Amino acid sequence: MMLVDDDSVQNLQKKDSSADRLATSLLNTFNSPFSAHTGLSQHCVYRNVKLYLDTCVMPFYAPHLQHYWQEFPLNEPDIKGRIDALSLRLIYSDTVLHQSLKPETQIAGLVFEMLEQARVESLLPPQWPGMALNIDQLFRHWSRTFHDSGLTDTTVGILLYTLAQMCRARLMAQAVSAETESLIEHTRAALSGAIGTPLSGLRRCQQDQQKYADYALEIAHIIETMIETEQRILAANEGATNTEKVLKGFAILLDVVSHEGEGIATGIIDNNKGRSKVKSVYHVFTTQFDKVVFPAKLVRAELLREYRTHLDKLVLQQTININRLARQIVLKLSQLELDGWQSAKDEGYIDGDRLPLIVCSPSETALFYQAHLKPIIHSQVSFLVDCSGSMKTHANKVATLLDILVRALDVAKVETEVLGFTTGAWNGGPALKQWRRQACPPHPGRLNSVSHLVFKQAKQSWRSGRLGLASMLKLDLYKEGIDGEAVEWASQRLLNQETQRKILIVISDGSPMDTATHQTNDPLYLDNHLKDVVFAQQRLGVEIIGVGVGIDLSSYYPRNLAIDLGQELDVSLFNTLVDLITSTKR
Repeated sequence: MMLVDDDSVQNLQKKDSSADRLATSLLNTFNSPFSAHTGLSQHCVYRNVKLYLDTCVMPFYAPHLQHYWQEFPLNEPDIKGRIDALSLRLIYSDTVLHQSLKPETQIAGLVFEMLEQARVESLLPPQWPGMALNIDQLFRHWSRTFHDSGLTDTTVGILLYTLAQMCRARLMAQAVSAETESLIEHTRAALSGAIGTPLSGLRRCQQDQQKYADYALEIAHIIETMIETEQRILAANEGATNTEKVLKGFAILLDVVSHEGEGIATGIIDNNKGRSKVKSVYHVFTTQFDKVVFPAKLVRAELLREYRTHLDKLVLQQTININRLARQIVLKLSQLELDGWQSAKDEGYIDGDRLPLIVCSPSETALFYQAHLKPIIHSQVSFLVDCSGSMKTHANKVATLLDILVRALDVAKVETEVLGFTTGAWNGGPALKQWRRQACPPHPGRLNSVSHLVFKQAKQSWRSGRLGLASMLKLDLYKEGIDGEAVEWASQRLLNQETQRKILIVISDGSPMDTATHQTNDPLYLDNHLKDVVFAQQRLGVEIIGVGVGIDLSSYYPRNLAIDLGQELDVSLFNTLVDLITSTKR
């Protein structure tokens, strides 16, 4: 059995052997009695902060295994710690037994989930000190994040936070850190009397999941009662409670969890199969027909020049001041950096080399030197255009809009890339035929080929890429749209660049749609994948902005703008787009 992170951990594998070590340790346990009992297959995948067994999300929702605060990004040890913690859960916890005992209520279910994860982490063998270090660093990062988010300022928050610290310290036989000690001192004293006896039972029975669960359930119900009492008191005093925010921070809306449309599904266990019946992970039936296309190479040279002439006329009709737009971009996107020193100034630092001038010219005042600051831009902007059939009517306006923006960014010395996405065929094409030849297996996943289009590459200037931009007017490219994979592809191209800020502008007129995929999977299959991809790529550092052509894209892109291309492309529209692109809000 191999546990693989097909996002961030792939990069870690190049730097050290942590992932290889983990895969080896899990492989050694594959034939263990427990693994045979749970019926685990050999396809465990870690993606977007969730663990998938084959194509199903594993119902592991311990608080410190989740990550919801984008302003507190994960580092490499945290990512490896999450992988290690999940591997221990696979090895030492009977998922079917755990799900059959877990309380149905949210608060009790949270505590029970948290205590089970603490149990399996306490069973880590001493011969794996690296894993112990990773898991400890992960828990400390979660503790700091939860505290820094302000959740410990609430009564419910500090109660659950203290419980997590107490139980982990008891099971691990470790002292609570000094900074945490002072924070939880008062609450721990109050909790000790209420849960002291079952807490001791946790330590005695940590090797026996069934007996351990009895004490864990007792603690869960005690905490639930305390929180419900606190809620009633606050309600009686007409006070506002932050309980929902706290529970969200602990990631335990276990019946149906949905964070920012991320779609974390419930784990409902089938005792016959020993796995959760949950939303399938996005997958692809075949990549055999996928391709990356340079549209300018598909158009005859004479026709491409005609497209360019037509686009030039459209741009001239807009009467937009390119240089003025470029100055706005430089002003808002640049950072001042030291570019040498200037001497012979009337103020600044004293220049020792010019002091002798005072003797021969007492009235001389240019005796100082100053730093010379130069505006530098460390950003790259990529545009990703939805080239589905419904966008054909907007092709002229979109091409004009992008030509002006790319030219202004080029004058401002900002690298730009213009990409597009469509499908290789209508209604599935060769991929659908291949699926039918294989007797139509259920849940095939993406059932069409994707065509990712490169209209202008990042290293090209506007002048050298102007013919490629004109190829957006080739309307027979426009078919259907699989947005999630396109956003992931464009984001990865950005992440391969060394620039500090990576900005992706997605221009679309609606939700993802591929007929063959839609008819053979659940109705929101492509929508959910797009939301997952946007969430994941933002965590990796890509600033993604959705520009809806006559539609609100806020359900997919937290940062978004709706524009009406039925109107003229006036100055106010370009000013709004420049403000959106250059905004530092993440």
